[in-house]
Amino acid sequence: MKSITFTILERFDSVQTIKTQIKTKTKEELIHWALDCLKPLFMMVPLTEEAQAIFKEVDTYQTTQIPVQKGRQLALRIHAMARQETEPSRIFTYRALGHSVAIIHVNSHAYGMVLYSLKAYYELGYSLEQLAEISREYQKRLG
Repeated sequence: MKSITFTILERFDSVQTIKTQIKTKTKEELIHWALDCLKPLFMMVPLTEEAQAIFKEVDTYQTTQIPVQKGRQLALRIHAMARQETEPSRIFTYRALGHSVAIIHVNSHAYGMVLYSLKAYYELGYSLEQLAEISREYQKRLG
């Protein structure tokens, strides 16, 4: 099965709405939202202990600010884990987490979480209709 392209995912109305909504949110709001959206995916694609530790550290961002440089280092560690993976759903799950962590650096990384998590779901066998529904749920959670 060939991986789905970003272009196809970007055609979903909800994905385009999320892209716009991201610009109006704070880093704290986006990090909480992104990590919350990823939790169901992590049930299907479990994280390594190191990735879980990074997730937990970043999940405290609303109460404990993480310096931008440290956030960038954590995101780069997650992306390095993605490069070590061979199974597409794991690669895209780690990319989605990496972009969630990178929100500490730049808010627009939240959009990467959306696209990569949808690619991960696709690799797990989800249909386009199911991906559209997940993206609508993301949009609803973002408010």
